[in-house]
Amino acid sequence: MAAGSSWPWAVQVLLLSSGGEFRGLCGGTLVQPTRVVTSGSCTTTGDDIFVIANTKELADPTAPLISVTNVRLAPSWAPTTARDVATLTLSEAPDPAIPIGVLGSGEGGDFPTSAAAQVAGWGTTEPATGDPSLVLRQGQVTLTEGCGETGLRCSTTTTEPCFGDIGGPVIVQLGADTVSKDPSPENGTWRLVAIPIAGTSDCTELLYADLTQPEIRAFIEAPDEVEQPSGGGNPAPPPSPPAPSPIPPPQTKLKKAQIDAGKGTAGFRFKGSGNLAGFQCALASSPHKKAKFKSCRSPKRYRNLAPGNYTFQVRAIGPGGPDPTPAKKRFTIR
Repeated sequence: MAAGSSWPWAVQVLLLSSGGEFRGLCGGTLVQPTRVVTSGSCTTTGDDIFVIANTKELADPTAPLISVTNVRLAPSWAPTTARDVATLTLSEAPDPAIPIGVLGSGEGGDFPTSAAAQVAGWGTTEPATGDPSLVLRQGQVTLTEGCGETGLRCSTTTTEPCFGDIGGPVIVQLGADTVSKDPSPENGTWRLVAIPIAGTSDCTELLYADLTQPEIRAFIEAPDEVEQPSGGGNPAPPPSPPAPSPIPPPQTKLKKAQIDAGKGTAGFRFKGSGNLAGFQCALASSPHKKAKFKSCRSPKRYRNLAPGNYTFQVRAIGPGGPDPTPAKKRFTIR
């Protein structure tokens, strides 16, 4: 799991239907106060795009949902190629906004043909289920060339990005013999070098778009185009960004409870619907104690419970916040 102060430039790119339904997740990187780099394939689904920044928690209900006002695809864009890159213009800058720059042409020595790089994201750690991670996770990969196309890098390690990580940050530390495990401005100088764009179904082999290609770097750093008025003079001001539509929270259903009162064990299976990103569970041994919800997955199991009365609660969470009516089950251990 990523440390508390690390990866301040890593953002979540959420894909929502016009009705506010959660449709997908990609990674992204803040490269300017109101600009995010991600995979172009994440922007061509027809869904509405929103960004969450400055949090390690997936779909953190306390973090502002920032709308995207403009999407730009790299020149000659094509999916799963070296040009599978896009930039997103945000309606407002995150607070705080801590961007990271793309590796410059004079810094290429820090990104050789075979390069160790740091990756992070909220993608699944279990390819068989596809469930995203509820917290930001990081790892290290070795990127090599010779991947079938100029501008592509590839990697085969045990910490490859997976579903939900596409478009996320791949970074290197400049001038460091020993790479810090806490990527942040306080711990060295860091540069963005690539983004994951595709991989095998078991997430053991990944392709990356090399962002240090001169044309791609220039595309990322170029100012947004502003339409000039027909009569000359000052540029027309950009239109006001639309206000984000309210996103309804997901719903939760408890499917099965297995209680062994004599052995002190309890197990619960549950599911969610709607704008779903994960679950939080709570177990209280007193009706007077406030439930402390923590991230969890189905099935949730408890062992070695002391005799007494318990209340189990589970709630689905999503971009619209947590389910306000958690599913509950009261039970007794003897």
